[in-house]
Amino acid sequence: MSFDTFKIVLDKIPSLQHICLFNWGEPFLNPSIFEMIRYAKEKNIRVMIHSNFSIKKNDDFFLRILKSGLDSLVISLDGASQESYSKYRIGGDFYLVLSNIRTLVNLKKERRLQNPNMIWK
Repeated sequence: MSFDTFKIVLDKIPSLQHICLFNWGEPFLNPSIFEMIRYAKEKNIRVMIHSNFSIKKNDDFFLRILKSGLDSLVISLDGASQESYSKYRIGGDFYLVLSNIRTLVNLKKERRLQNPNMIWK
């Protein structure tokens, strides 16, 4: 979804209190995702994202998550080991997801931030 379409939808529903961004692709691949989060937060809308969190990114990406105002991040970690994870995420890297989680948690701690609330699904 484009940022312009996202704005139109939010502007048409002024009573909206909470949005959950997921399905039909990885939300963090949308080039406008951080603008979308900030726009929703400006309207006092709580924002939750569901992600497989299996994208290789640098610290700047994780800092953008923290600065965006995201309320909750649900991470789909489909297994408790590389072996079980691979059954559901063909070609997926269990350890990359764990590394991404660790990076975000550490950056949150360094900045003494509460959000985003992180949920393992």
